[in-house]
Parts: sequence; C-alpha cells; structure tokens
Amino acid sequence: MSPESRMQMQALEEANPDFVEELMMKRRWRNMQKDPARSLKDQSLDTSSYWQQLNQLPKKGVEKIVNDRIIEKDRQTCDNILTSIFEDKKKQELKVHLQQLERQKLRQAMHDRH
Repeated sequence: MSPESRMQMQALEEANPDFVEELMMKRRWRNMQKDPARSLKDQSLDTSSYWQQLNQLPKKGVEKIVNDRIIEKDRQTCDNILTSIFEDKKKQELKVHLQQLERQKLRQAMHDRH
C-alpha cells in the first residue's frame, strides 16, 4: 500500500470509523468465503463469531476446518468432562452418605446415654 493510500485510508477512518469497520468486515467475509481455514486463523476476527462464520459456510468449507482429528479431540474432551461430572457426583453422594452414617451414630450414642 502506498503512503498516499495509507494517508487517505487514515483520513477516511478518522472521518467515518463505522464505515471503515463495515468495509473491513466485508473484506474479511469475502476472504472467508475464498479460504475458510485461513480466515479463522485471522487474529483480528472476534473468536465469538467463529460459530456464526461456520454456520454460513457450505459443507465443503466446514469440512476443511473441522476435520476428523478435531472431531475426535472434541469427543475425547466431552468424555473427560462427563467422567469428571460423574466422579464429582459420586464423591458428593458418598459424602452425604457418610454424613448420614455419622448422624445415625451420634443419635444412637445419645439414645444409649439416656
């Protein structure tokens, strides 16, 4: 980009920043349609918009980004999360059960004293 073009771009951005932002988003969208994998690596894009971008792509574009390895890693992550949730639930149930046993012992001890 020539220095003159840069100065014009800066002047336009200062005069109307919303318009420049809209132009940049249109450019990013056009680039995303050409090469979806490259556009998702673009650091200037907001990561929260990735799902929206994936929803707008054709199936072939999504398959370029979401390959079998990613799906397998997601499956493993979900399995690990579920395992962790089940383990936490079991620990909680065991804790409640031990508290109930302790209460019964205390009640029985108080009953035996009187």
